[in-house]
Amino acid sequence: MPYRLMARDTEALMRALGIRRAAIVGYSDSGIIGLEMAIHDPRRLVAVFA
Repeated sequence: MPYRLMARDTEALMRALGIRRAAIVGYSDSGIIGLEMAIHDPRRLVAVFA
């Protein structure tokens, strides 16, 4: 599954849960997902720790 698709899934989950902004902490795959989110929709993130 492409990382961009996983990042979109994460963004959809955040919307469904009513989370407007979040700090993403990730190692390996989840770090890459956080970076994808930062590239494509940085307004959703407070910080990325990868």
